[in-house]
Amino acid sequence: MTQRDTALVRDTASVVGLDDVGRTDLAIAGGKGANLGELIHGGFHVPAGFVVTTHAYREAFKAAGLALAIRPGMGDADADSVREAVGALAVPAAIESAIVDAYRRLGGGASGAGAKPDVAADAAVDAAAVAVAVRSSATAEDLPGATFAGQQDSFLNVVGERAVIDAVRRCWASLWTRRAVAYRNRAGIDHRQVQIAVVVQRFVDADMAGVMFTANPVTGVRDETVIDASPGLGEAVVSGRVTPDHFVVGPDGRVRQRRLGRREVVIRANADGGVREDVEEAGTDGTGHTGGTDGTDRTDGTDRTGRTGHTGRTDGTGRADHLGDAMLRSMAEVGTRIAQHFGAPQDIEWAVAGSALWIVQARALTALPPEPVRVNPIRRMIAGIVAELLPVRPYPLDMTTWTVHGHGRILTRMVAEIPALRLSIADILPEVDGVVDRIVPPEPRPSVRTLATPLRMAPRIRRFRTEQWTADPRFAVFDREVSALRAIDPAALDWNELVAIPRRALEILDGLITLRIDYLPRAGFDLLRFRLLLAVLGLGRESGSLMRGVHTRTGDANAALSDLARAVAEHPAWRTAFSASDDDALAALIESSSEFAELRPRIDAFVDEYGHRETTSPFLASEPTWGDDPAVLFGAIRALLALSTHDGSTASGDPGGADAAAERRVLGRRRVRMLRLGHRIVAAAQHARAAIALREDTHFHAMRPLPPLRRALLEAGSRLASAGILAEPSDVFHLRYEELLDIEHPTGIPDRTRAHRAAIVERRAGLRAAYGGAPLLSPLTLRAAERSDDEALVAGTPAGGGRATGPVRVIREPADFGRLRPGDILVCPYTNPSWTPLFQIAAGVVVDTGGLASHAAIVAREYGLPAVMGTGSGTSLLRDEQVVTVDGNTGRVDLERPA
Repeated sequence: MTQRDTALVRDTASVVGLDDVGRTDLAIAGGKGANLGELIHGGFHVPAGFVVTTHAYREAFKAAGLALAIRPGMGDADADSVREAVGALAVPAAIESAIVDAYRRLGGGASGAGAKPDVAADAAVDAAAVAVAVRSSATAEDLPGATFAGQQDSFLNVVGERAVIDAVRRCWASLWTRRAVAYRNRAGIDHRQVQIAVVVQRFVDADMAGVMFTANPVTGVRDETVIDASPGLGEAVVSGRVTPDHFVVGPDGRVRQRRLGRREVVIRANADGGVREDVEEAGTDGTGHTGGTDGTDRTDGTDRTGRTGHTGRTDGTGRADHLGDAMLRSMAEVGTRIAQHFGAPQDIEWAVAGSALWIVQARALTALPPEPVRVNPIRRMIAGIVAELLPVRPYPLDMTTWTVHGHGRILTRMVAEIPALRLSIADILPEVDGVVDRIVPPEPRPSVRTLATPLRMAPRIRRFRTEQWTADPRFAVFDREVSALRAIDPAALDWNELVAIPRRALEILDGLITLRIDYLPRAGFDLLRFRLLLAVLGLGRESGSLMRGVHTRTGDANAALSDLARAVAEHPAWRTAFSASDDDALAALIESSSEFAELRPRIDAFVDEYGHRETTSPFLASEPTWGDDPAVLFGAIRALLALSTHDGSTASGDPGGADAAAERRVLGRRRVRMLRLGHRIVAAAQHARAAIALREDTHFHAMRPLPPLRRALLEAGSRLASAGILAEPSDVFHLRYEELLDIEHPTGIPDRTRAHRAAIVERRAGLRAAYGGAPLLSPLTLRAAERSDDEALVAGTPAGGGRATGPVRVIREPADFGRLRPGDILVCPYTNPSWTPLFQIAAGVVVDTGGLASHAAIVAREYGLPAVMGTGSGTSLLRDEQVVTVDGNTGRVDLERPA
């Protein structure tokens, strides 16, 4: 028989041996089966088994007449109908016979490393009593871009021929559960192209089992192996039913971290087939500590008793239920070899029975954060700033409009024209296949022009007085052009006029950028002069007090927000509605109910004046502004209402005016009086406050062209969706701006428009699947040198403010603002000016990103709050209601233990 004939026979077989398939056999064995076969060929210890192929599934599906029921965009009712039909179908006799024959042969065979069954031993083995694991293996599963983990079913400890046939049928049916259909819909996968195979393997009755990642899925470190383990079968770990033991093994085999689990449930095999759940009390490690409950990691390679092997704790059967260092090293070595074999980091499921390690699944590790960038202190500081400004991944349309040529141009032009440094947003945010891959902190290199900056800036310092910048005629031109742009109704424009709006918005912004650059040198000069004057006089500690009371447009916005909250607090019906209604219901009430007739115009006026403020990032057009998303405004008002309930008043939105007491202290100093410098200090403080206001206010005004630009892009997306080019209007952000301009009209679908649509599908898959929730910047890139205070829950850059103790409240986005309560410790991934109202409520601040000069640090100091910046993982490691102490002087966040 020729090789082609052999392949044809195999492709039309109902059952093939697991050792007869490999990574190229996705079409017949599905992702799980193909990978397991590849592992066998690589010499890894895999339980022996066989694959019920996709051909068998198609034949059974065809015999049942179900093909016509499959179509794109299926809903829940369609999924239910198909699943029920597949679950009830009769497995064709030939297929059933092939499965039974393979199962009987498996009963007599050796297992592991692809060993062939010992057919001669079949007669001596009661095949009906062989326990197997029956696992779904879909063709859209365990792929490099998306694992589809948990979307299809698996069945453990299946015993008997009829039970195996039934489990295979149930695996087929699980391809059509609501969750699996919805998952494929979101991923843009055509249901008609998805097939399912079923892997049947000898069942491993594990003493310990779990998952192993051959790169650190939290930090992105590629040479660490992360192992999660728990007694019994691995289903408890995979399903998230248990808090597992957690180990991190370095490339040298040393256990870098060790955290014991809680043993909430243990899944065991029943003697007669199937599994059971044993709910156990959390055990201890022999020292009286409940494993893992204190939230601390041990990094010295030992357990809490100092031992490096098993802890000695058992599960009641005499079996030790902790992995020792020797086994952890061995597992890490196996994991590394598997990753090298596949050429990419792997997500591996494993089981240990006795002293044997079995690999029961391996797939590409997706949503892996970028590998940490090795940075010096300057690059680390820049990385923190960029990560705070860009907490989420930009879309292609962001990158080709607002990110690079809008707000990003403020940064690039500023550093190019003032310190004469080259900075490229495209280099900082490199793209892979149209998707921003990571943040690469830049490494500024001074030039001769950089050294001459003071001389070059001297004419601007003399000419442009910071306090007078809004009187500059160029600001009036900007203000007029932005107002005209805002007045345009994008729905009334033809296509070419519509797609030209973003370009016009960017040109208007460029005028403000030029204005800002002209006035910034004087602002820097005024700040430097003020600080030097105080330093020379030994008054540096008074700097913060003298700088209070800066009047900014952001402050105006926060004061207006406080006024709104105060009005709501004083009106019983309004207050009840804000407290009891969700955002959609509240928006409907405000829009239609006569009870809110007086509140409506006040909210409209606020949105008209301040609605252009960003919610997530000033660099993104894809994210809504305050005017686009009423939930942000409602959440902020609810937070301020909570403050009024707490102390009987609603905050003013201002940390306080200029500190008169500080001014009197300074003016009363003997040295100041002797040198008659009082008026100069007061004037210098006023100029310095104006410098701070320039920075804040130019940012405030720079965001004003964003809403018209965003409305135009969404209108373009709506028209393309109506024409069938996009699935939904927001998909327009997967296009690049030049691709949008390339579309001559959103009707008809020429070849190049088809190419755009294909690009959208690919980029959406790359953004949602390959990157998932991975951050743009590895937390380790932000983290300073490893600390000796490893007992701290979280550590970062100290930003001052002393100490505060309170319950944690993790606020991930502006829509969560209303969850914060007075006295809470605000834990968040980033902040921007829109988050300022929360600083009136919180007792302390912990932020994943940022440094001493970030928005959160500056505002926290203004409000006198302890702040810890750049933790990298605060939102992941800290939990709501956990009582912690934040130390803004040391950068530590510690668990507050009960007295």
